[in-house]
Amino acid sequence: MKDVFLYIKMIREYTDKTVNIPLTYVIFLIGIILFYCPEYNKLLNVSEWIPKKLQNIVLIPINYVYDNLVVILGALIVLFFVLSLVSYLPWWKVTPKERDFADNTTESWNIYSGIRRLLSIIVLLITYYWVYYFFLNTIFLTSHYTAFLANPLIIESGDLADYLFSLNLVFLFCYIVRSLFLLKSRTDINSIEHNKLRRYIILNSFEYRGESEEEFEIVLLKSKYLAKTEYLIAEAQKSRKEALFDPKWGERKYIISKLKNSEIYYKVLNQSRDLSEVIYHMDVLKDKKIVGRRM
Repeated sequence: MKDVFLYIKMIREYTDKTVNIPLTYVIFLIGIILFYCPEYNKLLNVSEWIPKKLQNIVLIPINYVYDNLVVILGALIVLFFVLSLVSYLPWWKVTPKERDFADNTTESWNIYSGIRRLLSIIVLLITYYWVYYFFLNTIFLTSHYTAFLANPLIIESGDLADYLFSLNLVFLFCYIVRSLFLLKSRTDINSIEHNKLRRYIILNSFEYRGESEEEFEIVLLKSKYLAKTEYLIAEAQKSRKEALFDPKWGERKYIISKLKNSEIYYKVLNQSRDLSEVIYHMDVLKDKKIVGRRM
C-alpha cells in the first residue's frame, strides 16, 4: 500500500511539473473520454476485476454526499456567513485560551482559520472531490451510456450536477490552455534585497572593512521555502564613504555613513545545494577579508 501511495505521489509531481495540469484534472479528462466512449470503458472492465463490496465501500458514501449536495452546500454556506458575522463580535472571550506544549507547539482558536477552511471545503466539494465522484461512477459503470442529456450521472441530481460538470469542464479547458503556453525555468538569483532576507535562514555571517573603511557583510543563507534546500553566500555594503566640502576651510572631508535597509542589496557570490561547498567558500572569504587584511 505504501508503494501505491508513493507511485501516486510521483505521478502527481510529474503532471504538476511536466504536464502543468493537476493530476485531478488529468483524471477528469480520462473520465470524460470513458464517459463518451463507453466501448473503451468496457475494454478496461474495471468493475469486473474490483470486488463489488469494495466498489460499494467507495461509492455509497460519495454518492450519498452528492445526492444531497444541495443540502450540504446550503448548510456550509449558511455556516460560512454565520462565522463571518461572528468574526465582528468579541468571540475570543468565549474561546479556550492559547496553550503551549513541551514540543514547541501552540494550540489556539482562530475564527478566521475556520472561515478559510470552511471555504476550502466548499470549493473542494464542487471541484476536486466532484471529479473523483464523476470518475468513480464512470469507471464502475454505474451510469447508462446514452446521450449527454439522458445520462443519469449528469441529470439524476438535477441541474446542479449539470452545472458542476460544466464548471469543471471550464477549469479543465483553462488548465490545458495554461499547459500549452506556461514556461517554467529555474531563476538564478543575482542579488537579494535586505527586506527579502526573511525568505532565508542566516546560518553564519561576518563583517569586515574595506580599504576605504566602508563596512561590508557576508552572510551564509539557507532557503526556507524551496522544495530542495539551497544555500547561498551573499555580500552587501553596509556603509558608504562620502565626501563633504567644508567652505570654511576650503577642503574636502570624508565621512562614513550607514546605509538604510532600503539601500542595502546582497550580491550573491555562490549558490549551491551542497552545504560543505558553501561552508568551505565562507571560510576562504573570511580568511581573505579579515585574517588576510590584518597580516
